[in-house]
Amino acid sequence: MRKHLPFRRLLTAACLLCLCLLTGAPAAHADDTLNVGILQYYPPFSMQDAEGRMTGFDVDIAQALCRQMGRRCRLTPLPLNTIVDKLTDLSLDMAVAGLGISEERQRIMLFSEPYYHSRSRYVGKAGQSLSREALQGGKLAALYNSVQYQLLQDRWKDNAKILGFESLQSLLDALVLGRVDVLFMDEITANQFLESADGAGFAVLDADTPPQEAVEPACVAVNRRSSTLVNEINAGIAALRTSGEYERLMRKYFPSPID
Repeated sequence: MRKHLPFRRLLTAACLLCLCLLTGAPAAHADDTLNVGILQYYPPFSMQDAEGRMTGFDVDIAQALCRQMGRRCRLTPLPLNTIVDKLTDLSLDMAVAGLGISEERQRIMLFSEPYYHSRSRYVGKAGQSLSREALQGGKLAALYNSVQYQLLQDRWKDNAKILGFESLQSLLDALVLGRVDVLFMDEITANQFLESADGAGFAVLDADTPPQEAVEPACVAVNRRSSTLVNEINAGIAALRTSGEYERLMRKYFPSPID
């Protein structure tokens, strides 16, 4: 059994403690500082570079939005479940974490216009069947409190055991170590995993099996008391697209468009 997986290399204790204060326009004041959640280790959206600095598409988008809005932003890397909790208790102003919209989430937070789109995919050992017979009594997993986790519950709970994991790394470890049979996850991050050394022998499974065929919008989430901030963010996203900065950032991380 491998004790240290190569795909773990970017996840360090510094990532857990890192608070990155990102300066917006010079006119911003201290009381304009926004507390912004980003996902803890979710390449290529959030990760650490060789110098230990936070980087990734979500990090760059958050920085660009804050500059566009003339606000200071304090970015905190957190597990998805913690991001949802902190948006709910209002200790985060916003989260640039690719959050999808669900009925449950709409009751507790607000959403911007989409800033990218993605599909969800099943990932497992190459050749693994997704038939109900093959997965009877099996284990399917997703990030806890994610849209994918809820979709697994809706489709598979009467057929298989559904597990939720707090972090991407623990989710991937469970698959690599054989503790679960199939993951349901964002396509972009799935592809990153499959291209890594740990992804050898695994594959995206039958693309026609629901509910993975739908393209889902990913939005900036905002706590429910900050409706004016949603308008600022939407204006910022539009400005980034118009200026070409959005496309520049997208091409930095992705081989094909995700907008």
